[in-house]
Amino acid sequence: MNINRSQLDGILDPDDVKIQLETLYKTPNVLGREVRVELV
Repeated sequence: MNINRSQLDGILDPDDVKIQLETLYKTPNVLGREVRVELV
């Protein structure tokens, strides 16, 4: 996954809610993290 700093900043910006689910799941892999989504 090719990602630049400005894209990463946009993904990690808590005020920016315009993010695709695919990106939400791919980005943590690049960072060595995981994401968990729960519906309650």
